[in-house]
Amino acid sequence: MYWRRRTGGTFSHLLHDYRRKRDLANELQSRACRSADPDTFLCGARRFDMVVDQTVVLENEHEVGVLMDFSIYDLRIRGATVVERFVDHSADGDAAMQQVLRAMREARYRLLRIRGLVPGVGVHARDELWNEDLFVADINLSRTAGEGDFIATRTLGFGEFHITTGAALPITPDEEPALRNLLRSFGIMQSSESRPALHDPRTRSRLNEAIIRRCLSRGASRLVSTVNLRDDGDDEADAGERRNCESRHPTSPLRLSLPRTNAPPRAALPGSPCPCGSGPLFKKCCGKRRAIRRPG
Repeated sequence: MYWRRRTGGTFSHLLHDYRRKRDLANELQSRACRSADPDTFLCGARRFDMVVDQTVVLENEHEVGVLMDFSIYDLRIRGATVVERFVDHSADGDAAMQQVLRAMREARYRLLRIRGLVPGVGVHARDELWNEDLFVADINLSRTAGEGDFIATRTLGFGEFHITTGAALPITPDEEPALRNLLRSFGIMQSSESRPALHDPRTRSRLNEAIIRRCLSRGASRLVSTVNLRDDGDDEADAGERRNCESRHPTSPLRLSLPRTNAPPRAALPGSPCPCGSGPLFKKCCGKRRAIRRPG
């Protein structure tokens, strides 16, 4: 493969460019999150049955990234997404910032089949949703994925490489037939090159939501794994790559405060006390009922 033949110097240049783009994308996405109306995230949580008694209930920290990624990129309120509005109001900035902003506006949710690994750099993948081959620069993914793995994720494109937004969801082989049926319900056939549903923003948002809902309902967020990364000779900022690879948006559930004028919702994780006072949220009462409500 092309990237396997690259020299160490070229990899060094790629990794430097990747880190700059990743860090800038992290910052801009966090700013986009802060610019959003708090009800945006509450609305997003309701789409995935994550709200119990005005509390946003999450199964694990990875779901924070998934929820925020969906809410700013796919959730359309008054005809536009948070990212679209944020980009429209971010005319200032240097060339690098404008490049990342354009990539955010043109971001695509993808179904990636891993075709090859470049350890410590990224992966070669076939996007089975958009029928594209791409190289994804992602250090953690290069060390945790295997050839043939199938993941749903969003990417930002920068010419010769893409980066993920950090909210990937694994798809198991058992789930692939159901996913194919889901795509067919949107008129997307694996054998067809013509996929008009992908070119209508509203339909595309509904499709992305359906894919994410399907993955979450099957426990995909619990299958996410990360590794402790060490970049030999690189700057200390990359020591935090393990945390960044789980979510490119703020990952602490305490940050997912969704204030409203009445009954402020809050995020809760396993072990949190249930609002009804019955004990740990996910062992009794509300958390148990939520698990039952999810499709089996």
